[in-house]
Amino acid sequence: MGNSNTAPIDRKRKLEEVEGENSSDSSDSSPLHIPKKKRTKSTSKYIFQTLFINGENSDITIKAIGKDWNLHKHYLCQCGYFNSMFNGKWLESELTEIEVDILDKNIDEKALKIAFGSLYTDDIMVKPVEVVGVLASATFLQLEGLIQYCHTLMKESISTDIVVEYYEIAHQYGLMDIKKLSFDWLLHNLMSPTNFKLLKNISCELMIQLISHPDLFVLQVEMDVYSLLRKWIFLKNNPAWDGTCKELLVEVDNFFKKFYKEKKLCYLECIEGKEYIPVFQHVRWQHVINENSALKAIKTECVLPEYWLDPFYKHQWFYRLQSEQSIDKGPTAVDEELFYKECSRNGRVLLKRGEYCWRWVGYNYGVDLLLSYVNGMIIITRNCSNSASGSIGLQNTRNIMLRLTAVNLDKNGCVEKSKSTELTLLSLSRDEECVLLRVDTDQIFPLVIILNVLVYTPLPDYPNPELSIPTLLSIDHSDVAVQTIGLHESPSKSELQT
Repeated sequence: MGNSNTAPIDRKRKLEEVEGENSSDSSDSSPLHIPKKKRTKSTSKYIFQTLFINGENSDITIKAIGKDWNLHKHYLCQCGYFNSMFNGKWLESELTEIEVDILDKNIDEKALKIAFGSLYTDDIMVKPVEVVGVLASATFLQLEGLIQYCHTLMKESISTDIVVEYYEIAHQYGLMDIKKLSFDWLLHNLMSPTNFKLLKNISCELMIQLISHPDLFVLQVEMDVYSLLRKWIFLKNNPAWDGTCKELLVEVDNFFKKFYKEKKLCYLECIEGKEYIPVFQHVRWQHVINENSALKAIKTECVLPEYWLDPFYKHQWFYRLQSEQSIDKGPTAVDEELFYKECSRNGRVLLKRGEYCWRWVGYNYGVDLLLSYVNGMIIITRNCSNSASGSIGLQNTRNIMLRLTAVNLDKNGCVEKSKSTELTLLSLSRDEECVLLRVDTDQIFPLVIILNVLVYTPLPDYPNPELSIPTLLSIDHSDVAVQTIGLHESPSKSELQT
């Protein structure tokens, strides 16, 4: 566990005589007036041991999780579940033995013991690895104090090892702030290479929510989202794999190449990859195919066939012509929802204090944007010099929309300090620079810089397309009785006759 600390409920009571307390005359030094220090056994511990552990004077037996619990109605009435049962006109109110059917698979004997035990003592210790079962038990028994305790513990112990489980359990039991906290943690840390082990626990539904979210911390460029999904698929298919981050890259390449060699089809074309297609529909392909090395990788990595991307090439060609022919000089009146849907997400980690200058690779519609960090200032420059790489538009002004965020994360991946600009519209002349953000002089490093940016004007007649996936994909290619026909080729006359 990233954080295996335990946390007691803050209601602990101890009976302890402390030297000097309750002395009516502190100035009297006579031995008769000096209290003797003595530590007595706490009432809470005595009650817990005698009544709960030993079950003495039990007046009710609860049968649950394959175990008999010798308990006491007086203490059980602290639970909403049993309080209504014992104080209402129910048959169980007169019984001395009650069988409780618990269907929640998150509740086991250990968790239920902690929940029942909390009725007899204020001194409860729960580890983060146990909190899911304890929360489930507390929710079932309607123990609000214990639910709140679990809630606090989850907030304090969120980390790589347990964040996905926390997200799912918070959704199941209605802890909306824990769900949001876990989701935000994933947005901030999902793309970090060292957190790859959590990928195997992420469902398709959750992955769609994460990669489509505008606040995802993409630590380089949008192509890295596609690369992340390759790792995710491999780990979903090999959950027991336990190698290093460096070894993972090799294993992922071999996984898809071996699959293509055996099937003669890309992974998403086959029945094994069908469930992942909706996730790949949410990759921002319009910002992936703008770089040559990305196109080469997609072709050789055998995850999806190139022709699925044809609609995006058409889409990009239209917007490139808009920029190259100066029809579009950048966005001027794009609403916030459309901006966050269309923008590219880019990131950079500044490991230590110093001066930095960088650009993100790829064609950017004739706008070469340089970012720099100098003396606590984050500066953006529209570069039009001869040193610029690729095609550069030389219009007098170009409009861009952006939001920039600077974040410091602690060792567990939680946000310590964050500062963002508003959604901003800039009109930059040639080689003009603009200070976007000033961070505090005592800023802690590493510093994560995230830029959401849009340099073209999205038009309603040319919306973002989807992958071009043929309907023939529903054929089960593993059936040897079915002859596979190229998905974008027409069958011959002889094939049709057979």
